[in-house]
Amino acid sequence: MEKETPYLAVKVLYDKKDFIAGAQLANTYLVDDPDSIELQMLLGQGYLSLGLHEKALLSLKHAYNNVLHSDPLLPELYYMLGCAYSEQGDMDRAINNLKMSESLNPTDATVLRQLGFELFWDGDEETGLEKLKQANEQKAKDPDILGDLAVCSANAGYKEEAVQYANEAIDAGNDNMRVFLKKLTR
Repeated sequence: MEKETPYLAVKVLYDKKDFIAGAQLANTYLVDDPDSIELQMLLGQGYLSLGLHEKALLSLKHAYNNVLHSDPLLPELYYMLGCAYSEQGDMDRAINNLKMSESLNPTDATVLRQLGFELFWDGDEETGLEKLKQANEQKAKDPDILGDLAVCSANAGYKEEAVQYANEAIDAGNDNMRVFLKKLTR
């Protein structure tokens, strides 16, 4: 049987969606090991889930300051920083961190989706759509990616593509697209 580590103990709570208890436990473990990159990242994840964006940034920045630039956690750390900056409305930093994550892991559909979404709504619609399409190539039939493609395509004026993506999203299980599709095809 695998020994439960601080990381696993916190992860178990997060898997149960108990982010408050998980963040409290992470903070307890960080007293003994304040420079633990994994625990700082988990704490940041918990704070993001709880909507505590400034605390998330502090924790993620602390992890970043301690990470080696060859660390396998670096792509995820950049992704999480991008999400935290986005939640605070700092789009330049959000996009820069997401681009760094993408450069280290160019086939990660989650990163491509978030980067595409942020680029699109920051005004770079064509690049944003291209990143969303790349995310869809990496993780075909993902209902959320297809939904984002539908909404962004419609907002960019590509109604036929939007209808196609909305139908695919519905087929993949994204029932929220039904209302969107109905409005789109009026």
